[in-house]
Amino acid sequence: MTDPPEPTEDAAGLPVLSAGFVLALAASSCYGVHISLVALAYAGGANAGAVILLRMSVTAAAMGLALVWMRQPFRVPPQVRLRLFGAMLGVSGVTIGLLCSIVYIPVSLMTVIFYTYPLLVAAIAPVVGGGTPTRAQMVAFPLAFLGLFLALGPEAGGLDWRGVAFAILAAVSSTWLFLISPRLVAGYDVFGVSFYVTLGCALLVLPALPLFGGLALPATLQGWAGLLGATVLFVTATGLHFAALRRTSAVLAALAFNMEPVTTIAGAAVLLGERLTLGQLGGVALVLGALVLATRRPG
Repeated sequence: MTDPPEPTEDAAGLPVLSAGFVLALAASSCYGVHISLVALAYAGGANAGAVILLRMSVTAAAMGLALVWMRQPFRVPPQVRLRLFGAMLGVSGVTIGLLCSIVYIPVSLMTVIFYTYPLLVAAIAPVVGGGTPTRAQMVAFPLAFLGLFLALGPEAGGLDWRGVAFAILAAVSSTWLFLISPRLVAGYDVFGVSFYVTLGCALLVLPALPLFGGLALPATLQGWAGLLGATVLFVTATGLHFAALRRTSAVLAALAFNMEPVTTIAGAAVLLGERLTLGQLGGVALVLGALVLATRRPG
């Protein structure tokens, strides 16, 4: 299988971003802002079960309507059925890992552990054919991780091993998802992939609702605004996510998703009133610098 096209340089030697890389940046930004909206929903009385079930079911419905509108078949080609099931497990692992991890450890530390997955993708992708990182990208990955560490400011005291384990589950699941998705979207329609993956996740979460405390909807207008806003952004991000993986390599897509915690910090500042420290601003600058570095091709 041929890798998706990588970014090229213009006559001046400046990086020209591929469409897939830009789509991945847009998807990660939507995911990042969506997290702050979920926090508003929680503050308004919603729980994780309500957020997961609503966003997965609404996304599945939106992608199903898109298939009908474009007159695309719902039939899944036999050669992608196993990969589709693997993607369902990957998305479910990310969702469960993130939501369970923050019960036991601080959100900031969970995020730093979770965002080791771009490094895992970079290490594993050459083995499975998901794309070979350039020298610039190999420098960019640890640089981006250092930026994330500074931006998120983890608290290392009083760790609960269960929280760490769930965060690692989310990171491994996300790595798996990034590596399997390019082959999946290359063999099946993007909307079809999104439809079956989110529908499968909703069906998997439904019987597990008691583990999340049942289904609690918001009790305030702000909570409903957060829940509905988070759902809309999640639907948008899901479509952009799979579209990006059709147009760029797993390595570059994973690096682009380092923008997610950056937009999470920005969203928290605007929507939740959280302030950025000088160290966090420095971390954000490192992440952005790593993204620029990763778009350059070897000379």
